[in-house]
Amino acid sequence: MSVLNVPGYDLQPSAQRVPLKSNYITNFDFLNQYLFPTTQEQFLRDLNNFCPEINGSSFYPGDVATITKEGVQIARGGSDFVKIKEDDSHKVEFKPVLEVPPIRTQTKNRAEHKKQWNDVVEFIEKQFVEQVVENKAVQSWVEWQVVYQLEVFGQESSEIWGLDFAGEDASIIKGRTGKINIYEGIACSEFYRLIHHDTSWDYVGINGQYRTFKDIYRIRLGEFEKWVGEGKEKFPQPLTELFPAGPEMDRAKFMRDVKRWRATP
Repeated sequence: MSVLNVPGYDLQPSAQRVPLKSNYITNFDFLNQYLFPTTQEQFLRDLNNFCPEINGSSFYPGDVATITKEGVQIARGGSDFVKIKEDDSHKVEFKPVLEVPPIRTQTKNRAEHKKQWNDVVEFIEKQFVEQVVENKAVQSWVEWQVVYQLEVFGQESSEIWGLDFAGEDASIIKGRTGKINIYEGIACSEFYRLIHHDTSWDYVGINGQYRTFKDIYRIRLGEFEKWVGEGKEKFPQPLTELFPAGPEMDRAKFMRDVKRWRATP
């Protein structure tokens, strides 16, 4: 529910408050991410890139918009009868894999999981960006204004990081960015093994420890372009670029298995 306050109109007090229904609630709220698959911030950002002359601002429940001939003023949280109890705007984040049961790390021992988690977080926050920027695929990510989300799943929950290749600088962002062009979700245990060259993508994929999707488009002044690709061309994704599949990875995995089999009584 949002509030509009329009001066100059002879309205009764009760009629000055106009509730606006913008999405589904209760049993149907899961439809929001598919029928309204964007956040306000993402839409405004795309709109600004398409046509900078159009003024826009986000408008949330409890905000009050005062419309005059001089313009519009929005008082954030200015309503005296509508308040946001919980910020659940992430529920309209377009993530097709959301309805699938979440990934869980395969490491059951809590002490070992904590060690693996710390190593993974340290890699993401201290080495990930540097390696991504050095990868030749970074040119595609920048050209297509990619906003990337990485989600790592632990024993009971997950954490999210992002990279905005259309931004001013290359830095890791903790938490959601409001827009996703490329998503990669992976179990902490398998990310840890990738970092330490102790697994292969065949194993990670077959065991359902990795999920991904992409929605690649770019908006420039008066232009909208969707990435389609030609033939078997695939748009590069950060994790599969940093840890490329191939004979080298497969051979290393095979040799590790051989050593383990030899050591088995």
